[in-house]
Amino acid sequence: TGTVSNNGTLTASTTLAGAGTLTNSALGNLSFGGSSIAPVLIATAAGNTVRYTAAGAQTVKATTYSNLVLAGSGAKSISSATISIAGNFSVVTGALANIGNGLNINAGRLTLGGLNKIGGTWGATLSSATHTDTTQVDANTGIINVAGEARQTPEVTGVNETQSVQSGKGV
Repeated sequence: TGTVSNNGTLTASTTLAGAGTLTNSALGNLSFGGSSIAPVLIATAAGNTVRYTAAGAQTVKATTYSNLVLAGSGAKSISSATISIAGNFSVVTGALANIGNGLNINAGRLTLGGLNKIGGTWGATLSSATHTDTTQVDANTGIINVAGEARQTPEVTGVNETQSVQSGKGV
């Protein structure tokens, strides 16, 4: 019971139990390797990151995140539509986002297996999402609504009006 604030790096390798509140501040990085988080988790401060890192199944806490990373290996279960990610939602190679059937979660940006993705709807082949991924997203009907663009636009410099750029050719 009580409130604990994380202003640095906190690594927990076991289930977080109790009836208190854990606040991940703007500078906070929570690396969680247990199976579930029982206390209230406040992770809304811009810039903080929560990472689920177990080598196996984990339950993602229903809350609002600034940045959320699913890492380690195995399925990371999202079973509540109350989960939203204001910043980047990243699913690292080896981990699997298991978004419950019929759920829609919101993310500011999306990175799957280290690749930044375009905005729109994302899911597995069983979903009605516009974009699919069967490597990092489990075969359910859940959808990730991605508001923004995580990819960077390439910038071409040093080309004048009389030059052209062709694929596979140098400038």
